[in-house]
Order: sequence, then C-alpha cells, then structure tokens
Amino acid sequence: MAGTLETLSPAYPILEVTADIGGEQMRGQMQPSSLGEFVIQEWAELGPVVRRAPRHFDHIARLAEHGRLTGRVRLFAFPEEVRVVERLLNRVVLTLLTIGLGGISVALLTSQGGPVVAGIQVRVLEVLGWATAVFATLLLLRILLAVIRSEREFESR
Repeated sequence: MAGTLETLSPAYPILEVTADIGGEQMRGQMQPSSLGEFVIQEWAELGPVVRRAPRHFDHIARLAEHGRLTGRVRLFAFPEEVRVVERLLNRVVLTLLTIGLGGISVALLTSQGGPVVAGIQVRVLEVLGWATAVFATLLLLRILLAVIRSEREFESR
C-alpha cells in the first residue's frame, strides 16, 4: 500500500500522517478515562512489588541484626566511566610530554656548544631545539583542541 501511494503521489508525507493517526490512537489507549481506572492500572503494576516488600524488609533487618549487611561499590562499571578516565589519563600524559619537550627545546636552544651544520653556519643543537619546540607546540595545540571539543560536546548534551 505504501509503495502504491508513493508511486501515485511521491511528495505525500506518509510517515508524518501515519505518526499523527497512530499517535492519537495510542494516546487514547494509554490514558485512563477516569481516576478509578488510573488507580487500577497503577496498582496492577505496583501490586507484585508491594506484595514482596515485607519479605525484603525482613531479610534486610535480619542481615543488619547479625552484622552481615554489606554494600558493594564498583568503580568503572560502565563504559562511559572508563572512557572518561582514559581521556583524562591520555591528556595528562600528553601534557607531561609537552612540558618535557618544551624543557628540552629550551635547554637545546640555550646551549652554546655543539657542531655547526656545514654551509649555513647554524648549530645542530639549535636546529634540534627549534624542531622540539615546534613539536611541543603542536602537541599543546592538540591538547587544547581536544579540551575545547569535549567542552562543546558537554554543552550540547
């Protein structure tokens, strides 16, 4: 039927019309017509839970009385928690690496010795110092972009 309707009228919004019709019908079936019906629906859902409650309370009281009531907390039980810690650890390691490379580049740039590159009269240690400074700057920018990107994702939630 949907294929025929699409062939006859390609611009007809089948999904929207179906959702409108079906939504009204579902709301009519899901909403109780009176307060009594609502109470009956809720009690039908909560009845089994309430019926078992005294046994659960009695078991908890017995465990507490004998000193055997314990609780358990699991760290990193969910994948989101693991991802957050991995990201944090990744950023800490990259930050420490960036600080170390920055220190090395400063030490190389301030050193007075070292061989000179033939033809351009620049010391090898100076070239290495600038290379490590550029690499440290790129790592720092990568860390900053990751932080800014994660803040935007957090704000959009």
